[in-house]
Amino acid sequence: MEYGIIIGSIFAAYIIGSIPTGYILVKLVKRIDIRTVASGSTGATNVKRVLGLKGFITTMLLDAFKGFIPVVAAKIIAVKLGIFSGLAPLVALAVLLGHSKSIFLNFTGGKSVASGGGTIIGLNWQVGLLGFAI
Repeated sequence: MEYGIIIGSIFAAYIIGSIPTGYILVKLVKRIDIRTVASGSTGATNVKRVLGLKGFITTMLLDAFKGFIPVVAAKIIAVKLGIFSGLAPLVALAVLLGHSKSIFLNFTGGKSVASGGGTIIGLNWQVGLLGFAI
């Protein structure tokens, strides 16, 4: 059962990381594929070029939460069930892999800056905040 929870958590984290928030946001608001404008990236900086500051902030926050929530959930699962303590870092890696190689965008994606920040804060909030301050 432990292996099933570990593998399932990592798979779920990859799928969550694969959700292309910038792509979806621009598609909903402007009805265009963000990969065809400016830098071609699905990340927050390119979203800012298309949607402005509100789009940038929305994408950054969604991507950060996309990294933070699975990691915190993995930490809780590992403690409550008394399973593999390395689950949270593996989940963090899966989120980053999903973000940069999204299954929904033919294995392309962003640079994982905001989702990486979210995973770091989820793993250790003090280190995450220090990183953002620096």
